[in-house]
Amino acid sequence: EKTQMAEQIDDLSEQSHDAARAAVAAYARDHPVRLCRQTSDGAASGARSAGLPGDPGPPADGNPAADLVAITRSELDALGDKAVQDTVKTLFMNGLVEAGWAVPRSAVPVPEFGGDAD
Repeated sequence: EKTQMAEQIDDLSEQSHDAARAAVAAYARDHPVRLCRQTSDGAASGARSAGLPGDPGPPADGNPAADLVAITRSELDALGDKAVQDTVKTLFMNGLVEAGWAVPRSAVPVPEFGGDAD
């Protein structure tokens, strides 16, 4: 029974990683981020300064207060992999609890250490 559960989790992990990688690739393809560098005077690159090769200049809205978080593609891939790993781990641990082979962390008593710290 344990072996069967481990095999099911392993299959789920492989399928989930494949699905996550495909989803990350589709997201990255559909949501490209243009590079925009700062010039020495602090202005965004554009028509007035030479940007990076292929740099179309600053974004159209030009709003420096817009929230933007950008990560590299390898970081996005790693984030997707980590999300799948965490989900599969959770499913595996919940399966162990449901089978009676483990107890949830919330059921483990927290030891109380007595005495005064002098």
